[in-house]
Amino acid sequence: GSTYYQNRRFLRDLSEIRWSIVEQPNFVQVGKELFETAELLFYDDIETCIVEQSPDAIILSGVLQYLEEPYSLLGKALSPPFKYVLVDRTPFWQAERDRLQIQRTPPSIYDASYPTWIFSLARFKQFLAPHEIVAEFTALDNGLGGYDYKGFVIKVVDK
Repeated sequence: GSTYYQNRRFLRDLSEIRWSIVEQPNFVQVGKELFETAELLFYDDIETCIVEQSPDAIILSGVLQYLEEPYSLLGKALSPPFKYVLVDRTPFWQAERDRLQIQRTPPSIYDASYPTWIFSLARFKQFLAPHEIVAEFTALDNGLGGYDYKGFVIKVVDK
């Protein structure tokens, strides 16, 4: 939801905005109770969101690396109804294979660990083909853990 609040001022000239957030159930419950409006909506799963909203674009910011099957979600995003996919805050390395590792949260924040993917940049770009990479950029998190964090704006090519 923070991306919505950071950017809604840039969207004021659009005739209609529907910003849908797909999150974990506990976040969706709080979002529906405290933040949901006709413009800002919350969903437990992407399938329901697609059926109800038919979104034009999807933002995958800091999420792909935490999914068990990240390419499955990316594959769904690279098909209609989506016209654009924004991938941001995603770790890459130059190896030819993706790497699964454990991310440990500093105990000063809270004691936890998570499996996380470090994506092969070449493999990731190959997966994006035949779609058009409109932009590739360095993400805010760049350098964390010694990895390149990148972002992409992808125009979906209807196959």
